[in-house]
Amino acid sequence: MQEVYQTKQGANVICEVFVNQTDGTIHVLDSNQEETTSVTNGIDEIQALILDKHLVSGAIGDWIWVLYGTDGIATLFENGSFQMAPDSLLYKPFVEAANNYAF
Repeated sequence: MQEVYQTKQGANVICEVFVNQTDGTIHVLDSNQEETTSVTNGIDEIQALILDKHLVSGAIGDWIWVLYGTDGIATLFENGSFQMAPDSLLYKPFVEAANNYAF
């Protein structure tokens, strides 16, 4: 289900979110919609909003954030930087959706 979050500048980030309480991951799939801010460009402004909406306890840094971009690449976002996400953390439905955007 698509969710809409607004950045401080008023831009919309439209995405899907899956919270895996078991392994402490939050998965965020970019919706690939035109005239919106991408998940990778807006994530630092919407993380707290995602925690609130999904009633997730703890701080932003307590969670592993996995982002799925429109280029088909899954990345980890931590402390303002991105790195490739290991296969062991990926949420397969979001991998498939991101791969469909890329091709």
